[in-house]
Amino acid sequence: MRFEWLFMGYLLMFQLTYGEITILPALGYLIMLYAMLRLSKFEAAFEKAKRVLYFAVPVGIALLALQVYKTSLGEGVLPYWYDYVYYPIRILSEIAECTTMFFVYIGVRTMGVKAEFPALEKHASRNMSVMLIYFVLEMVMTALSLTVPEIFEGYEIILFYPFVFGLIWRILNLWMIITCYFGLEREDPDKKKETEKPTPSYPKSKKKKKKHRR
Repeated sequence: MRFEWLFMGYLLMFQLTYGEITILPALGYLIMLYAMLRLSKFEAAFEKAKRVLYFAVPVGIALLALQVYKTSLGEGVLPYWYDYVYYPIRILSEIAECTTMFFVYIGVRTMGVKAEFPALEKHASRNMSVMLIYFVLEMVMTALSLTVPEIFEGYEIILFYPFVFGLIWRILNLWMIITCYFGLEREDPDKKKETEKPTPSYPKSKKKKKKHRR
C-alpha cells in the first residue's frame, strides 16, 4: 500500500500560498494520483478516486496558471473575464477534492471492516460528516460573496467560518491517513514478503542405536 504518498499529497492540499500564487494543491493532486494508482489494486473505491484525480490534476494546473497570470499583471487591472473563469475553476477544485475524499472514505471504511479495525470505520464516517458541513458552508459563502457581497458588511468574520471548518476537516483527514499507515501497512502482503525471514531448518539429529550386549 502507499498511504505515505497519500499523506504527503494531501498535506500539500492545504491552501499554503506564496504571494498570490497557490502552488501546492496542483502538486498535491499529482502525488495523490500516484498514491491512488498504488491503492486502487486493493479496493474499488480507490479506483474511483483515481478517476476523479485524473480530472482534478488539470483543474489544479489551470488554477495555478490563472494565479500566475494575475501575479504577472502586478498592479494592472484584471480583465473582465478573470473572475468568471477563476471562481468556477476554484469551485471545481473544491468539488474534486471532496469527491476524491468521499471515495477514499469508502475505501478506508471497507478496509477497516475487512481488517477488523473499527477505528478506521469511525474515522471515515466522522470525516465524511465534517466534509459535508464544510462543503455546504463553503459553497453558500462563495455564492453569497459573489452575488451579494454587501450582505457581509460589518460581519466579515462570518467568512472565516469555512476556513476554520476546512482546516479542521483536513487535519482530521491527515490523522485518518496516519492511522491507515500504522494500522494497515503492516498487513501489506508485498512488504511482508520483503521483511519475512525464512524459518531456519536444522538437520535432524541422528540418534545412535545402542547395541544390547547379551
